[in-house]
Amino acid sequence: MELQEVYTYLKEIQYVNIATIDDNRPRVRTMALVQFDHKFWLVTFTGTAKLAQIISNHNIEMSCDIYEKESAGSIRGQGTASICEDQNLKEKIIPAIWFFDRYFKSPTDPNYQLIQLSLSQFEVQSPKNKKMYLFNLEGD
Repeated sequence: MELQEVYTYLKEIQYVNIATIDDNRPRVRTMALVQFDHKFWLVTFTGTAKLAQIISNHNIEMSCDIYEKESAGSIRGQGTASICEDQNLKEKIIPAIWFFDRYFKSPTDPNYQLIQLSLSQFEVQSPKNKKMYLFNLEGD
């Protein structure tokens, strides 16, 4: 498996499980994965526990299932999350957020929060051969 194949799988993914840290305890939730400008993003509401957890500890892990015919595998991504304060970017990304209009009125809606994921590693179990692959992304 090559790294490009991981990105190909991720292009098809709509939801991922995201783990944040609350004190010393992991907190996992399912979120929509937004891909824009070759980066990964999450969208949430102001005042959520996950925002406070990210501010307190930027480390995150994401995971998702991937499939090849009847065979399943998985992708785990490790890295950090940061809250985007760039209003121009928050507006520019809206067309990539397929659910935006369901929850937010405008790019300046005070409830709209954009989170960037900066992934440093992928651990992948291939659905094709069940082998594990590790990809370090630092410096890419």
